[in-house]
This record gives sequence, structure tokens and C-alpha cells, in this order.
Amino acid sequence: MTARKDSPTRRKRRGAPRISKGAGAYLVREVAEFALLIAALAIVGSFTNIPAWVLIGLPIAKAFTSAGFYVLFLRRAIQRPARAGAEDLIGRTAKASTPLQPGGQIKVDGEIWSARSADGCTIAPYNNVEIVGVRGTTVLVALPNIDK
Repeated sequence: MTARKDSPTRRKRRGAPRISKGAGAYLVREVAEFALLIAALAIVGSFTNIPAWVLIGLPIAKAFTSAGFYVLFLRRAIQRPARAGAEDLIGRTAKASTPLQPGGQIKVDGEIWSARSADGCTIAPYNNVEIVGVRGTTVLVALPNIDK
């Protein structure tokens, strides 16, 4: 029996790190915008007398702005692990945004979720709570056990 060779598309890549889909899409969009900016400057520059500092400065400013925006905002959003749904929140700690009497809202990683106290008790706002279950799109929470 001969061993089947994997096709190049099935082999695992080794060496250079892979770029995520989100980062790749962002990079493609930014390169396209950069190319369109240079093309627009070339077309407008052929009809008018644009100073050289504008022809050089605008693409450089665009590149630095894009890089800064990526570093400040997108890198964190792109690298955040994907969650399948509310079930992945079970066991995590959150903060009550509103009083839970027994229903209200909690905040987890900057996301606001509808929540209900699992035992029906009232939980004051800004208290830490532990997510113990899910009922539909509402998470069930309880005050954390101090004995842990």
C-alpha cells in the first residue's frame, strides 16, 4: 500500500507566521486605498500644478495614519479570540451594569449582555458576578463564591 501524498493546499505551512483573515482583509483594503490615492494624485497632477510636498506628503500621511489606526484599534479586535456564543461565557466573571432584580444587564469584555440572577436575588450594580448558565440569549449569573 502506498502512502498518499498531501496536496500543497492540505500541507501545513511552516516557517513564516500566518496572517489572520481580518488582518489580511485590512491590509488588502489599505493597499488598494493607497494605490487609488497615488493614481488620483497622478491624474489631478497632470491637469494642475500640485506642489511636490503634496504629492509626497499625502501618501506618507495616509500610510502613517493607517499604521497608527491598526496599532491602536484593529490589532486588538483582530486578535481577540472568536466566541461561538453565550455558552462560552460560562465560568467567567462580569460586572453588573444595572441592578439585577432579578433581570438586568452585565458587561463582559466591553460587551453588554442581558442577564438574570440564577437564584432570583437582587444584585446591586457594579458588583462582580459569575456567569453560571445560559437561557436563550440571557446569561444566568450569581455572586461569586468567596470560599474559592
